[in-house]
Amino acid sequence: MKHEAKILIVDDEPAAIQMMRKTLQGMGVLRYATGGQEALALVASDPPDLILLDANMPVMDGFATCRALQRDHAGIPVVFVTASGDFAHEIRALEAGASDFISKPINPPVVRARAAMHLKFKTQSDLLRQLCNRDPLTGVANRRALEERR
Repeated sequence: MKHEAKILIVDDEPAAIQMMRKTLQGMGVLRYATGGQEALALVASDPPDLILLDANMPVMDGFATCRALQRDHAGIPVVFVTASGDFAHEIRALEAGASDFISKPINPPVVRARAAMHLKFKTQSDLLRQLCNRDPLTGVANRRALEERR
């Protein structure tokens, strides 16, 4: 059975969420959050495979959200999608742990292609993590897996 990708869109603007929903429709299960704290709660309860995150949000901005995600959920790729498209914001996003950076207004085919690429990388990374923690003959957890559980 094939795993259906879970994508979390985090933006405080409903119009931006709707645009991303239309752009990513059919790529997996889409969920939405309108702020950093809400996003962190959703990720803690049901981790997505990809997060698309706005930088400029009230209370907890995207950079603080991304740092918290990297601390607690480092295996989930985070793509910044923001109107702040200058190099300083892009560098700040990458330093916070983002996997990619897309400037608004978005180009839907580019967003779909980048999302597909990050979902593919996530699938491969998850498979590699599984393979390196299991004995290839028996499928039983190996020493590395046991050490990580400590």
